[in-house]
Amino acid sequence: YPVYSWTSGKLQNYGGTVTWNCDEKIGGNVTWYLSADGYLSVNGSGGTENFPEEYPGFYNFRDEAKILSVADDCTRLGNFLFYSMNKLEEAIIYGKTELGTYCFQGCSALKKIEFRDDAPSFGMNCFHGVTATAYYYAGNPTWTSSVRQNYGGSITWVGGYRPTVTDYTKDTASSNLYDTVLYYGATSFNVWTTGDKAVLVAPHCP
Repeated sequence: YPVYSWTSGKLQNYGGTVTWNCDEKIGGNVTWYLSADGYLSVNGSGGTENFPEEYPGFYNFRDEAKILSVADDCTRLGNFLFYSMNKLEEAIIYGKTELGTYCFQGCSALKKIEFRDDAPSFGMNCFHGVTATAYYYAGNPTWTSSVRQNYGGSITWVGGYRPTVTDYTKDTASSNLYDTVLYYGATSFNVWTTGDKAVLVAPHCP
């Protein structure tokens, strides 16, 4: 740690047999894990480090990570953290997580971004060079028009879904849906039960 300083040229045996392991930290209390199939998860409380443009946070893995998941207790993604991650296609941010300056700059494959909480603060040009669709909770008052900007990229903002079950019986349920693509507001569902699970089935979708 930090990740960017440990290049393959430094991870040698130096006359012995040395197995190099990363401590998976990218901030004081923030850890990360990258699976073999390209799923990158960022977890832990607090924010990540800020990084210089010359040594972005995940530069060594820019061709490996495909999907990013940020836990809701991570409060900030640092400057240049995901800079030029060429294969990153989707990012899901579960908390009110601040995005640092140039955080996602040059992520040319990034096409889908989901925000699952209140609107965070966005650093200067955090989406520079990104063309993507960003989803947010349309019923959440923090997502104002002044928040939904391009931030250096070309971002299409879509009011996302947040189904909330408001009334439930054995056979029917009511829910509030926020999805500007399909419909907005309250609707009713039929309820099918299988064992200990319940499935809400919409009788009609306009």
